[in-house]
Amino acid sequence: MRTRPGPITYNPPGAPGVGPSASTDTSIHTLADLAAVTTTNLIAPCIRIWILAADGTTQVWQLLASTISVSSDGIQVPNDFNAITNAKVWFRASP
Repeated sequence: MRTRPGPITYNPPGAPGVGPSASTDTSIHTLADLAAVTTTNLIAPCIRIWILAADGTTQVWQLLASTISVSSDGIQVPNDFNAITNAKVWFRASP
């Protein structure tokens, strides 16, 4: 699995300009659900923590500025990705 190198900074509650706080997102259960999260209104970097329905593992993903346009192991391109107007991609931050 490929993961994004470097430290992970969780978004503290109420911190201005860093996006929503990191918390478990109960609406995400699959990579398709993660891809469906609207990212145009999210400020990168931001964190989403969710439970994978297939095996119950906790997954931590970080939305970062990127122009990678193809999903692969450890990388999930959002459905609303646009290299010019919304260049943000999910990178898996947990093993």
